Amino acid sequence: MLSEAGLRLVKRVFLSAAVLCPVQCLAAQPEAANLISNPSVETSGGSAPAGWMHDSYGDNSPVFSYISTGAHSGDRAVMITMNSWKDGDAKWFFKKVAVTPGRIYRFSDYYKASVLTSTIAEFRDAAGKGSWQRLGDNPKSPVWKRSEFTFTAPANAVGMTILHVIAASGTLQTDDYSLAETVPPEFKRAIVSIMFDDGYRSVHENAWPIMRGYGFKSTQYIISDAIGSATWFAHPLMTAAEIKDLYRDGSEIGSHSATHVRLSRLSPLQLNLQLTKSKTALNAEYPGVKGLALPYGDYDAAVTAAVRKHYAYCRTSDAGYNNYFNFDPYRIRVQYVLSNTSLEEIKGWLSRAARDKSWLAILYHNVDNSADDEYSVAPEAFAAQMRALHDSGLPVKTVQQALAEVRPQLPEDLSGRIQPEAAGFRKPGASSVPVGEGEKIIHAGPDSSNGPEAVGAVGR
Repeated sequence: MLSEAGLRLVKRVFLSAAVLCPVQCLAAQPEAANLISNPSVETSGGSAPAGWMHDSYGDNSPVFSYISTGAHSGDRAVMITMNSWKDGDAKWFFKKVAVTPGRIYRFSDYYKASVLTSTIAEFRDAAGKGSWQRLGDNPKSPVWKRSEFTFTAPANAVGMTILHVIAASGTLQTDDYSLAETVPPEFKRAIVSIMFDDGYRSVHENAWPIMRGYGFKSTQYIISDAIGSATWFAHPLMTAAEIKDLYRDGSEIGSHSATHVRLSRLSPLQLNLQLTKSKTALNAEYPGVKGLALPYGDYDAAVTAAVRKHYAYCRTSDAGYNNYFNFDPYRIRVQYVLSNTSLEEIKGWLSRAARDKSWLAILYHNVDNSADDEYSVAPEAFAAQMRALHDSGLPVKTVQQALAEVRPQLPEDLSGRIQPEAAGFRKPGASSVPVGEGEKIIHAGPDSSNGPEAVGAVGR
């Protein structure tokens, strides 16, 4: 949530590219040139700093001030006083600066605020089309406080600005902005995890013998109420004894909920039951259950908060790699293998993980010759993929093993971070369509092309 008053969360914000990093994560990196002109707003352009603008939208009453007392440094700062607020937001922002797609940037500013505020990156492509990344929330602070985020410029981005927005009745002052390209630290080495959702019998029959030939251990996410079912899905699921075979061989067992429902649609009581019932049942047979894989890749802030109470980590269906600078144990990203995923694609994933020293999580479902099921991978194709993984020389770890390796490499606040939810905003100078009361961001991976609210996106 953006404000303590209960902000309406805006839809259609592409989140999967947004990554955060605290100050200490990048403190040792070399300084690059600040891309912002007049970053400390000392140079006046009249009623506003030179090269700066302000904007608002929605049902609210902001007053924008270019103040000459109480600045963080120098003589000047900018301020927003939100006298009344029902929806929307207000923000100061600097003139767009040039950026390079795929490059990593660090943004910081100093702020004082009487309410929770939020930071959003706005990008433009060569045709002038806008896109946004929500970077995170800033807690209220009566004294000057540093806010810092690290993010990757999306494909086709040529220019950008930053919106530090207020969306509640209160005040926000900002000063001393910085935006610079940076090179983030890395994990010590690349890691690969092999994951399976749902607990299909074909994993025991077809995938396990292939993995065992290479000494690979997997992580199996099991639907506790569906163990041994021949009718739950279109394909039979493993029995308790078959799951035990993989468990005894060193595979990790995780939860995939009790009944495989969309968790964001449940009441708090129903959500808690799905999480606790599954973990309790699985722990009784396979002690050591620590993680949850989200059914359908579906989650929102309430789901993530509930998962944190019962599990040590959460695996999403969000596409991506898990790196030092974007690591979140409650938003573990995956590369999703479908029936049409090529061997070259998987080799590309492995090469990129090795290059960037990323943790690559490869997600499978069914391993059989079901031609009509996009979630089924043919055993021959799976064998070739495992051979490519073996030939890459990358270490293969269960999720718990991978977490045990990467967590000690991270600052404490990174290793336990939760990805915040989206904030309300619009692009400056454009009209907006208010989001209805109670609407919320829903994530459903791995395909984000329809926006994070597309609950019916690919994923199961």
